[in-house]
Amino acid sequence: MVRNDTLTRLVYRSLPLASPGAVLLDIVRAAEQRNRTLGCSGVLVFDAAAYAQMIEGPSRSVESLKTLIWSDLRHVVTWSDWAIIDRYSVSADLPMGYMDPSELHRAGLPAPSTVGVSKMDFVDTTLWLQRAAVSKYPSAEVPVPSSGLVGRKRARWSEPGIREDPEGSHERRQRA
Repeated sequence: MVRNDTLTRLVYRSLPLASPGAVLLDIVRAAEQRNRTLGCSGVLVFDAAAYAQMIEGPSRSVESLKTLIWSDLRHVVTWSDWAIIDRYSVSADLPMGYMDPSELHRAGLPAPSTVGVSKMDFVDTTLWLQRAAVSKYPSAEVPVPSSGLVGRKRARWSEPGIREDPEGSHERRQRA
């Protein structure tokens, strides 16, 4: 069992089930307040076809946010992974940063719906999201001398609504 004071990093990609439109800024503002209260940092990157997000913080807080995010009917998670970490990769002073497609383009970063991003593993996705956060929020940079991983636990979402665990069994997500 993971202790509550253990830092955890969750990264995931998801597909919007409707155009994010004006609600996206409301989501980011609400997440910023909630993440600050929970001691979490995060960055959300999006375009019209996909989202990618990294959340870091105390394990219990990250698990609470994961439950909330996974139950949000405005998107479906297609891939996720997490790890126990020894330090934040994005400053805890950035409870929720976000970048839209034009900001990604200016920073020279690919959008989350591109093939290159959809094939990234945990470490590459983390580094891409960290680079996105720091390009927009330079004060969020935290020097990371190594991968910052202490241990690994994997949970992959191979297709919308299907959870594939490391042993290969599948569990269908129930949608309300």
